[in-house]
Amino acid sequence: MLLKDCATIKGGKRLPKGQTLQGEKNSHPYIRVKDMQKRYVSLSDDYEYVPDNIFPSISRYIVNTGDVILSIVGTVGLAAIVDKSLNNANLTENCVKLVNIKNFLSEYVYYYLISKSGQAQIQAGIVGSTQPKFPLYNIEKIEIPDVSMFEQQHIVDILGTLDEKIENLEESNSKLQSYCIAQYQLLFSDVERVPLSNIATITMGQSPAGNTLNEQDGVIFYQGRTDFGFRYPTVRLFTTDPKRMAKAGDILLSVRAPVGDVNIASEDCCIGRGIASISSKYTSFVYYSFLNQKNDFDIYNNSGTIFGSINREGLSSFNLPASNIALIEKFESVASEMDKAILNNTIEINKLHTLKQAYLQKFFG
Repeated sequence: MLLKDCATIKGGKRLPKGQTLQGEKNSHPYIRVKDMQKRYVSLSDDYEYVPDNIFPSISRYIVNTGDVILSIVGTVGLAAIVDKSLNNANLTENCVKLVNIKNFLSEYVYYYLISKSGQAQIQAGIVGSTQPKFPLYNIEKIEIPDVSMFEQQHIVDILGTLDEKIENLEESNSKLQSYCIAQYQLLFSDVERVPLSNIATITMGQSPAGNTLNEQDGVIFYQGRTDFGFRYPTVRLFTTDPKRMAKAGDILLSVRAPVGDVNIASEDCCIGRGIASISSKYTSFVYYSFLNQKNDFDIYNNSGTIFGSINREGLSSFNLPASNIALIEKFESVASEMDKAILNNTIEINKLHTLKQAYLQKFFG
C-alpha cells in the first residue's frame, strides 16, 4: 500500500527569519534530525526550545505522541516514533511527520522504514547532489507491505523486544559511565596537571591509499570520528595496506575537526590521520580525563583555521591531573571494572543488533 494512501504526510517548520532557538527549558522543545538516534525520540537535557513569543506562529507544526517522523534533508532516511515526553513539540523543517495512519501500526511503519527495503525506496527517491532531499512526491510513493494486523503485531513484538533489550543495556552503560565521571571529578578536581606524554604513548594516524580500502578484507580501518559510537566505533571499512595501528584497548582520539571526541578500540585496527591512539597503563583514567576536559580541546577547534586540528606536540603537552599516581591507581581499580562491564554490555548490544537486522531482513526482505 502506498504511504499516501495510509497516512497523512506533513512537514515541519523552520523558525521565522532572524529567530533562533533558546537553551533555557520551556514548554516548546524543538525536535532536530540529530535527536533521532533511537526508536523513540524523547526529551533529553540537550534539547533546544522555541521561544514563547515565536511559538504561536508555528504552533500548527507540532507532533503528537505516536507520530512517526522521517528526516528528508541532508541526513535522509532516519526514522523515529514520538515519545509522550515530546507531545506537542515542534518539528524541524528537515523532517516530515506521518499522522492519521490507517491499516498499519505506527511501530510497523517505523520498522519498515528502517529496513533495507524501506531504506532502498528512500534512497531511490532522493534528489539533489549538494544538499540531498527527499521530496513529498517521492515520500508518497513509498510502498508499505500490506499484511494482517495480527502479523504486524507479531513483527512489532519481536523487533520491539530486541530494541528494549538494547535500550536497557545502553542505559546501563550510560549509568556506569556517569558514575565513573562523578568519581573522577570528586578525586581529581584539585590535582596538579602534567603532560599526557608522562603517562601515555601517542601514535598519530596515517591514512592508507584509497585503493586499499574495502568493506570486508584486511585490517579494520578508522579514518576519523565518523564511526565513533558511545564508547566503541562501528566497523565499516578495512584496508589491505595498514600504515599506523592501534591495539585493542587503546584510546582513540579525534585530532581533526572536531578535536576531542573519544572512543576505545575494541580490537586491533588501522587509524587514519583524523585519529590518534593513546596507550597507557591507566586507560580508564586517561579516557575519563578526556571526557572531563573536552572543553579544553576547543582552543584547537576555534583556532581560526577552516578545520581545527591538534598535532603530536600539542597532544603530548596536553595536561591531565596525573601528578598523583596513587590516586590514579585508586580510581583505575574501580573504573576499569566498570569499563569491563560496559565492554560486555556493548558486545551483547552488537549481537542484538545483528539479530535485529536478521529479523528485519526476514520480515521485509
